[in-house]
Amino acid sequence: MVWLEVSVLCPLCLVSQKQSGKRQRGIVLSVHGRQRLRKAIRQVETAENQGQRYTAKELSQRVDISEATMSRIWSGKSGIDRRSLQDLFNALGLTLTDADYESPNKSVLESPSETAFLGQFIPQPKLNGVRYPSGPVALDSPFYILRPPIEEQACTEIAQPGGIVRIKGPAGFGKSSLVLRVVGYAQQSNYAIASLDLKQADPEILADSRAFLRWFCRVLCLKLGQPANLDDCWDDILGNTLSTALFVQKHILEPSSRPVLLNMQEVNQLFAYPATAQAFFPLLRSWHEEAHHDPVWQRLRQVISYATDSYLPLDINQSPFNVGLPLLLPEFTVEQVDQLAKRYELVLSEPERDRLFALVGGNPTLVNLAFYHLTQAELSFEELIHTAAFTQGIFHPYLQRLLIQVQDGPTQMAQIKALVMSQEPIQLDPVLAYQLEAAGLVCLTPTGWIMRLVLYRDYLRHTLFEEDA
Repeated sequence: MVWLEVSVLCPLCLVSQKQSGKRQRGIVLSVHGRQRLRKAIRQVETAENQGQRYTAKELSQRVDISEATMSRIWSGKSGIDRRSLQDLFNALGLTLTDADYESPNKSVLESPSETAFLGQFIPQPKLNGVRYPSGPVALDSPFYILRPPIEEQACTEIAQPGGIVRIKGPAGFGKSSLVLRVVGYAQQSNYAIASLDLKQADPEILADSRAFLRWFCRVLCLKLGQPANLDDCWDDILGNTLSTALFVQKHILEPSSRPVLLNMQEVNQLFAYPATAQAFFPLLRSWHEEAHHDPVWQRLRQVISYATDSYLPLDINQSPFNVGLPLLLPEFTVEQVDQLAKRYELVLSEPERDRLFALVGGNPTLVNLAFYHLTQAELSFEELIHTAAFTQGIFHPYLQRLLIQVQDGPTQMAQIKALVMSQEPIQLDPVLAYQLEAAGLVCLTPTGWIMRLVLYRDYLRHTLFEEDA
């Protein structure tokens, strides 16, 4: 079986955007037609395939149309005869109408949801060597696991005037990998793109709101290839916040004939600097609100990624973290863990899979690390499980980084000890809870905070409190 991936950036999508000047014969799917097909296919998958996505081959067999013809239909690269399209619609219980197709000389990819839909019928690259899992998953990697409907929702939102996507998730949950795909879609759609990682800003800049706002404007210009004439718009009487807004409007948005995507990563770096956070975050919100009535600000699209907002020093009416589309990255499900194992060409029994899942949950980083080492035949499954929480285990480098984040004074260590030793949720200091949630160590329940994973509990108990265990 060929395993498929819903990829925002797919080869057929790229080809279809390079339209030839020569008029083509036949017809291609319209926006309306694609939406109807997508809905019908999902209904059939639910009714006949237990909700599982069809592979390209399975769908071809289901509708009795060759894979080659199906590929031409999805790609929109060239026109097809009306009869083929009518046969596809009829096989799915639909009646083909004039609104379902158009001339192949029109742009096929008019919305991000269509792009994502096209991508799900593109086979994954074959596995040619397994790289150590580190950093964002590359666009052409077979190891990116779709978490629907998140990818499609994100691309749909940034296609909206003034749209904001807020991607939240602990470290190691795949924020950067998702952002990479959203940015890939924006590149396909000819957006101007400015990606800013706040980890690259010096602490001295983060601590000074004026310095940070000027840093933001200058980096924005560098990313977009624009001259950074800050003093043209900077006015001490107007203040730093309004000067920043005027600069973005006059020097970034007004000269642009296309949408501008502002990709802000690790914005929670600002949470430790309340004065700067209170100057900057309301700006992001106000720009989104301006887009409701100002065509210039409608060109700005924002992607904001962060680990947590549990300790955000902002009034709710000023925060950008309650507007736009919120996307909370979930852990992998058991089914997604199975899917990833197949990508690694790894055979696990169901009991083995369940034991691994009980230990590391659906944490994408930990699951990938486990599968990588098992694929390399460096150790047996039993060795992996039994050494997981110890220094000789494969997770030790990852866990050691987490350990550094919890060792910060006797008061904090007392709360960590209570958390690790307790079988019930406990209350934590808000600042500590923010730090631990951002690291992915804890999760919030209705009655308090608990350790997110058995692995974390066992590791901290062995490393810090072994004498008390």
